[in-house]
Amino acid sequence: MSKDRAEKLMRQLIRFKNGVVADSMAAKGLKYEINYGVPIVNIIEVVKQYPLDNEFAFELFNRPEREAKLAATYLIKPDDLTKKELDLLSSQIITDELSEQISMRIIIKSPHAIQWAIEGCKANNEFRQHASWLTIGRASVFDWVLESDIKPFFEFVDCADFLSVYVRSALIYALSRFALKSDTLKSVVQHWVNQNIDSDNEYKHW
Repeated sequence: MSKDRAEKLMRQLIRFKNGVVADSMAAKGLKYEINYGVPIVNIIEVVKQYPLDNEFAFELFNRPEREAKLAATYLIKPDDLTKKELDLLSSQIITDELSEQISMRIIIKSPHAIQWAIEGCKANNEFRQHASWLTIGRASVFDWVLESDIKPFFEFVDCADFLSVYVRSALIYALSRFALKSDTLKSVVQHWVNQNIDSDNEYKHW
């Protein structure tokens, strides 16, 4: 059933394919097995015709097309995700585009968001790290995230993949959000900055 619906959805999406956009994405490093270059606005337009359904969403995630994976991010019910499904989501983070969609649309709404982010900060994968720092950075503004939830992340800052521009940008975002959470966290962020402002690591310095 889910497979049939996935085929139908893909036929709807392919109508909006754009080879120029797909080529531009590939040139910028967005590498998918199959990419039709369908704009996000058209993907949203199509997925609105379908109800939220995790089984259907994971059927789409497991397909090779960029459009199927992005459509899936709009069909997930975050509250219902199991640990196994969260791990499956992690395996789908293969570009910064998917990293942003999965972290901001799905993980941030999951009750397991903080633990997922902690695990990702230790991962040997730049996009997984990128998603994790985006997640905790965004989550830090909410009242349900406590100062004590954020402090463990400072253990992972120096282990971040500073060679990755995606990780660096997400880390800057997260640290700036941490500093707005409380005066205590602001002091911790400032201490790290002061320690590294003259770092020999040019990427950390940046």
